[in-house]
Amino acid sequence: MVEKRQQHQEVETIPLAYPDNYSYDPRTNKLTKTGNHRSKLVLNPEAIEFLMKIDQPIAVVSIQGPTRSGKSYIISTLLGGRRDAFSIGHSTSSHTMGIWISTTLIQNDGFAVLLMDCEGALAVDSNPNNDVAIMLLSALLSSTFIYNSKVVPNTADINQLHFMVKLIGNIKTTDESKNRSIQPNELVSHMPEFIWLFRDAFLVPTNDGVPCSLDEYVMKKVFRIDQAGDSDAIRLSNTTSRVILNYYRGVKPFALGIPCNSNLLQDVANLTDDQLNTDFVKTRNEFIKYLETNVQPKVGANGLPIKGPILVELIKAYTVSINTPGSVPLIQNTWDAIVSTKLVETLNIAVNHYETKMVERLDNKLPLETEALLIIHNSVISETNQLAIGKIGSLAEIDQIDQLITDLKNKISEFTVEQENGKDKVSITGGILFKWVQLNNEASLIQSRQVMVPIAKQFQQEFMENQDRDFKEVLSQLPIVKGPFLLRAIGPMKLKVWKEFVDEVYRQEEQFNRLKQHQLLLIEESKKNMNLQLEAEAFNNTLADTEKIVCQQQKEFNDSITAIVNSQTQHFNEMKENAERNRIESEARLNNLIQSNQAEQESSIKRHLEYMKQQNQEMEKTAAEIERLKRSGGGRRGFRVFGVRLW
Repeated sequence: MVEKRQQHQEVETIPLAYPDNYSYDPRTNKLTKTGNHRSKLVLNPEAIEFLMKIDQPIAVVSIQGPTRSGKSYIISTLLGGRRDAFSIGHSTSSHTMGIWISTTLIQNDGFAVLLMDCEGALAVDSNPNNDVAIMLLSALLSSTFIYNSKVVPNTADINQLHFMVKLIGNIKTTDESKNRSIQPNELVSHMPEFIWLFRDAFLVPTNDGVPCSLDEYVMKKVFRIDQAGDSDAIRLSNTTSRVILNYYRGVKPFALGIPCNSNLLQDVANLTDDQLNTDFVKTRNEFIKYLETNVQPKVGANGLPIKGPILVELIKAYTVSINTPGSVPLIQNTWDAIVSTKLVETLNIAVNHYETKMVERLDNKLPLETEALLIIHNSVISETNQLAIGKIGSLAEIDQIDQLITDLKNKISEFTVEQENGKDKVSITGGILFKWVQLNNEASLIQSRQVMVPIAKQFQQEFMENQDRDFKEVLSQLPIVKGPFLLRAIGPMKLKVWKEFVDEVYRQEEQFNRLKQHQLLLIEESKKNMNLQLEAEAFNNTLADTEKIVCQQQKEFNDSITAIVNSQTQHFNEMKENAERNRIESEARLNNLIQSNQAEQESSIKRHLEYMKQQNQEMEKTAAEIERLKRSGGGRRGFRVFGVRLW
């Protein structure tokens, strides 16, 4: 630890706990006496915050002892560099009030070392109850407890440690042990190593006049538990020795020589090693080396190292107990309460971690296949379990960790197991995972239905509306459609959507058959309409042919009429010409007759003129009839010419 401690960094110390008749100013880092009556210890929030950030196993080395015995100087030397990191006083009154800690941690192999300087005991103005409270709190928090006193003691001097008896008397492990004396085996695992540091020691220890090691001297000559006699002093000495030897994890004495000449003592913090006594420097370095090699992390009631946050919980719990009149610290109960609280906190942290990680892994990525969702869940729950174990591992017993993991599992997922086709079917029914299962189901349902829309539309058009097939043929197409749908649909609800589609197809069977029958009727009706159309076209063709014939006949008739009219006109003209000729001839003959036989032929001529008159009238009628025929186109009833019916 000599090599590993900070050599040049500015070291700061802050109060961890101080008497309530003082006020603390964090700006100046000083305590100021208020004049109030001292009744309890007050925790410094800044120190608590500092300790909460220590995320590694932590060893706590505290120093206690009579005031003006050089505690602050010797613990400051453990930090290197400045030797007044912990404030040093030079009066008969205690200079350190309460408990102070260094904000510089000494890094050892795998853990940090926290140094703690405690208010001196046995000052002229001190209260024994206050001394015990400070010693009790420091002893409960420490993994190494250094008791600093002057010179090497003898058997009679052991009584200066009588406070240890009172200290042990104020510690219990459980409620059950309150009303009886606590046994060493119940307490030893909770107590620190006890180092008795003798200052200004210059005598050579001997055992029965023979020089011996300090360890042998202290164990055989100071810590005697079998002294004969009934005096109070002997009984107190025996009891104190028994308590120290039996209730602490180990006992180790150390002796440091006089650091320097008396005229330099008040400035000892500013002296370099060259200015200090060689023997002091040698024994001091041996002491620091021992600490570096033997200091151990503070352990909990389960025997595992603790970190800063758990140390804080112990500090809070023990301070409340020490501040409460009539109360004694219950180590196991306190530990169990802390573990219980931390188990709940860890469970909540783990649950929140699981929720956060699931959001990170699944946000905007649903739907997923159930297997993919469970793979992500298993990955996150594994990470969450490791987090939970890491948070609580140094506190809880194996069964408590198992229960924590079980509680975490129940928070995250509740499930039921049913038999289906001879196999176990696991159904998630509750917990955080169930929420994600529901969200995945909802996303899967939406996505699968979106995939189904075009597939169903195409199926409807190609098969359901195609009346060339019967319904069995339609159903035979379902497996062909199923493959592309399942390939594109995602998540556990795609089979539900497929079943909805198939059910809908079956529901349309009756309608399909009705449409099929209606289609057949339409086809039959269409055939009938086609035949009628063909008949109508044939009739129209016949009618057209007839019309052509009639038109031809009409033309031929008109041509005949025209020919007849022309013939009759010519005949009429010829008759008219003949009549005119005959008239002229008749008139000539008449004149001849008159001349020859006027009387005889007069009647004959009259008859002939009458006949000619009739012929002229007949011809005029004929001409009028011809003219009428020309205007009317002939007509269909025919007409008569010279008594003959034409048409």
